[in-house]
Amino acid sequence: MWIFGIALTLSLCVAGCSTTVPVRQTDANVPAALLTLASIHDETLNLVRKYQTSPLRTARMLAYLDFAVLETNRNLADAPPVARECEQVAYSTASYTVLAYFFPLETPGRLLSRPRMRADWNNDKCEAAKQQAEAVAQATIARSMRDGANPPKKVRAHPGRAVGLWEPTPPLFSANPTEPYSGEWKTLVSGNPSQLRLSPPPSAKSPEYQKAIDEVIVVSAQLTTTQKDSAEKWNLGAGSVTPAGVWNMRLHKIVGEERLSDQLTIELFAAVHIAMHDALIACSYAKYLYWTERPITAALRQGRIEFKPVLVTPSFPAYPSGHACASGAAARVIAAYLPTRTAEVMALANEAAASRVYGGIHFWFDVEEGLALGRQVGDKVLSHFSAKR
Repeated sequence: MWIFGIALTLSLCVAGCSTTVPVRQTDANVPAALLTLASIHDETLNLVRKYQTSPLRTARMLAYLDFAVLETNRNLADAPPVARECEQVAYSTASYTVLAYFFPLETPGRLLSRPRMRADWNNDKCEAAKQQAEAVAQATIARSMRDGANPPKKVRAHPGRAVGLWEPTPPLFSANPTEPYSGEWKTLVSGNPSQLRLSPPPSAKSPEYQKAIDEVIVVSAQLTTTQKDSAEKWNLGAGSVTPAGVWNMRLHKIVGEERLSDQLTIELFAAVHIAMHDALIACSYAKYLYWTERPITAALRQGRIEFKPVLVTPSFPAYPSGHACASGAAARVIAAYLPTRTAEVMALANEAAASRVYGGIHFWFDVEEGLALGRQVGDKVLSHFSAKR
């Protein structure tokens, strides 16, 4: 039943859920905060492509950037009233200071000069707001330095060889998995991933597991043009804007159409980015808890050399799917804030998840459970933000 549901939502998404970069709106009716965030996010995603930042670290940066903007917004709300233009100066100051920390190889001062290029930067009324924003930025940077992501740990012992366990996959045969300790990074709001409900993958010797192998091989052999295009469109590794970047661009389009207030715009972006960040940490925790093999490994183990995945298999365990985790979390949060967009974002999340099976790099249970895990994290993030209001 799940597969038929995916087929339906995918057909909807081909027309309405494109992952193409949307055109930023710049007319006077667009909320000021959205224009400020668009500038920050565009700069971030350009640097993500330039430095080929991994999907995990892209989600982390977006989360911390918008966390800094959110905290600045909250601080300004508790302070004496400031001129409206000073709010945008403050958001730019906080976010670009954090962004400069995340990209130390950029020309010194280039990113830090961005806020100073604003026409309202020299407004004397904005001095206090800038100081508050700088303080928030430094506190955000300090927090990121304690989350376990830096410096990256590059080597992790494999649990050993056994049927169903991950092994280096062709054509790269990378012996050490990518970001093997990312499941130990600290989440921003959702707590310890071990507290989340996630069923273990089926036993590699079970009929259910064999059925999953057969399904992904059949899907690959009977791939439609639409399914292949979906696999290619969501093939968002290092060097692309990554899945978090695609959801960021989709959210800019949605918020621009909805004409939300500055306050709600800032909170929604922060909630979505934090949800994806925390969901990917939870996903990585599960990946290195179960060390599940990829379809190509299972197929070759059974001598099924006819299996030719469309996509290059990523160099880390399969269960659950990272794309599905991030997408399930993002869709859950957006739908809660904007219920009229539920069908649209749920279809997009389903497409992202299914694309990994179409690409031949995940089993159906990888993406099903990934979506479910992402939604759990999304619910925790929503509860956090609800309590903060």
